[in-house]
Parts: sequence; structure tokens; C-alpha cells
Amino acid sequence: MSIKLTATAFAGLIMMGTLGGAAPAPTAAQQYHPYYPGVYCYPNNGPCWPIIYQHDVYSDESQTTWLGGGTDTCSESGGMVWRNEPSLPTGHDVKTPLYLCAPGGPYEVPSS
Repeated sequence: MSIKLTATAFAGLIMMGTLGGAAPAPTAAQQYHPYYPGVYCYPNNGPCWPIIYQHDVYSDESQTTWLGGGTDTCSESGGMVWRNEPSLPTGHDVKTPLYLCAPGGPYEVPSS
């Protein structure tokens, strides 16, 4: 039930962001969404978009043995966008942000 509520809330958040049209180029004033990890929001109640990550999975936090990896993909339909995560082995997942999944994008995720 919790997963359904989270997915519904996330879909509403993405839909709200898509109604505003194409996302502007990112600025350093952006911030990560406080309730949805992997989502980046523009300031002043601007749109929020999922972040596409490169995943590298290791056996432990010391990154002793690399077990596998993959890259998220971005999908869009009917003005809504979402992130698809690859099937990954179980282990310590190191995520590297690549870009924002947004209509008219992709846009780079700022380092700040």
C-alpha cells in the first residue's frame, strides 16, 4: 500500500511539473526534493524531474568487488516522464547522477 501511495504521489508530482511546459536550463539554485530521493526541483515551486543515474554495484561499501551496473532510462508518454531503473545485482549501489529526465531535455544535473 505504501508503495502505491508513493508511486501515485510521485506520478502527481511529475504530472504537475509537466503541465508547465519544457523545463528551463538548470541553475545552481536548484535543490533535491526533500521527500522523493532521486528527484530534482527548480526553485520557487518550479517543476520537479527524476534524475537518471549510472549504477555501479559492489559487494560492500569498500567497493572491493564490482558485481555489475547499468544506467536508468527515461520514458515519456502523454506529457508525463518517469525513470526506469535497470535490474541490478544485490549489493552496495553507487549512483552517479547523469541528467534530468524532463520534456525538452535531457538537462545536466548541477554539481551544487
